[in-house]
Amino acid sequence: MLALPFSDCSIKGFQSQDVFEHIDYKGVPPILDEVYRCLTVGGMFRLSLPDYNSPLLSSRSVYDSRGRVLCDLVMGGRVACELNEEIKVSFGGGGGAHLWFPSYTKVLQLIVASELRKCASIKFHQFWVDAYDFVCEPFDQSVMPVHRTPPGDMRAGGKPISIVADFVK
Repeated sequence: MLALPFSDCSIKGFQSQDVFEHIDYKGVPPILDEVYRCLTVGGMFRLSLPDYNSPLLSSRSVYDSRGRVLCDLVMGGRVACELNEEIKVSFGGGGGAHLWFPSYTKVLQLIVASELRKCASIKFHQFWVDAYDFVCEPFDQSVMPVHRTPPGDMRAGGKPISIVADFVK
């Protein structure tokens, strides 16, 4: 991964809204390392990703026999079954497909694997804990708004469809 074109500790704020799910999962920690490197002390990074524990997103997804998401049919995923019943998944080109399917647990794993774990403050505002329980706390959207959150997005009846977290260095 190439370094971001900013000096160390030079950026007061970054926001990533619905971006990282389009990048290979293993490629995300080095990018988070770069975000951390560039943030000023007290600077904030707001991360928002679609939450595949939400009923809205899980209803449009295809799963394997172990309950793992294989693809999101709305976001560029395609499924074909072979004669031996093996499922083949492909993703549409052009960068629009989701290549992995964020959940609170997967995002925590990314944080632990990156320098973001060193932030002075990490606060998750919205996410599904599992398929039944969720957190949906309001947060300041005056500087870094997140479009796919209640009350602006009520497709899920006021329940979250995104993971939203703030990291303060």
